[in-house]
Amino acid sequence: MRNVYLELIRGIAALVVFSGHITLYINGFREVLGKATMLVNWGTEAVIVFFLLSGTVIRLSMDAKPKSKLEFIQKRVARILPLYVVAIILTILITLIARNVPSLSIVIGNLLFLQTLQGYICPTIWANMPLWSLSFEVFFYLIYAITIGKHQQKLLLMWFIISIFTIIIQWLFPLSGLFGHLTIMFAYSSIWLLGYYLVDISKYIKFNLIQSSVWIGLLPMTSRLNFSDEYFLAAKHFIVSCTIIPLFIYLINQEKTFPEANKGIKWKWFLWITVYSVILIFNFHSQSLLISKIIYAILPFLIIFILSLHKNKLISIHINQEFSLFIGQISYALYIIHTPVMYAVNFLSLHLSIKISLSVIIPLIFAYILEYYVHPPIARKIIGCGKRI
Repeated sequence: MRNVYLELIRGIAALVVFSGHITLYINGFREVLGKATMLVNWGTEAVIVFFLLSGTVIRLSMDAKPKSKLEFIQKRVARILPLYVVAIILTILITLIARNVPSLSIVIGNLLFLQTLQGYICPTIWANMPLWSLSFEVFFYLIYAITIGKHQQKLLLMWFIISIFTIIIQWLFPLSGLFGHLTIMFAYSSIWLLGYYLVDISKYIKFNLIQSSVWIGLLPMTSRLNFSDEYFLAAKHFIVSCTIIPLFIYLINQEKTFPEANKGIKWKWFLWITVYSVILIFNFHSQSLLISKIIYAILPFLIIFILSLHKNKLISIHINQEFSLFIGQISYALYIIHTPVMYAVNFLSLHLSIKISLSVIIPLIFAYILEYYVHPPIARKIIGCGKRI
């Protein structure tokens, strides 16, 4: 059974990417928003949420209903491939309209999930840059499938050690070619594995609403740190994912009652204050605007103030399950088709407000149709074929 809260997080993450790209791909919108674009420019962080969430959801799913290697791969293929092919076709159509068609090798590379933003083996097709993260997801699933079996725990531990080692390699050395591709894939798999092991962590460490929220309050400041000239640095994003863990633990256990969430409160706050202090020092050495640095620095305390005033009201709020499951369900289709649609809308000679409206409405309608009418019959056929093998 799908976790309503995690599905809501999935949907929100997709909407964060979606809203950020409207300012990027619709000409003139960024200029209208001005500095307010910093409020929606969190697409990369949303993808980190996807990676972390993916590991958690796979773990919960496998614990609830274990699958063999073949069954797991079959389920993942049925979920990812049909809509991915639709997204590739739509993307190619947009490149034809723009008269900037990618080479056959790039198209094949993207179909084989070999694309990265760095283009170590193959670059991502320019008209649908969000597809870069799908190559990572597929890589994580393939490696995880290999681990399924009686030696899984040992293989997962080996995988995690390799991922930490490759984080260091990516940080310290220039990468290229196949070695660069594998290095960055394994490095970012550390975040997926963190999500996977989060289910175990949640059995021993509990967080309440305020504790989990102030850790999230560290995310903006952490994500803007400058560890190196490389923006897509696994080391930094691994640390960013650690600020999300308390919220995930809180949401996983949301339907249960844990009085021990308030136990050990002193060491939890001591840890947070220590981490906050370290990040704060590095924050003011980052390249962000001064106003951004100040906002990021006070955000956790603003969260504490607001939650302290309205804690009882917030706890009593009931999440709309149907909406949460719906937004989580369409998130994948929305993520992989919104960019080419925005490019198509931007080609039109229309008023900015109309372009923005169409860029919101059309992808949402397409995502709904794809998820509820196109994907299910194709997925059933793929699963049916797998059962006959």
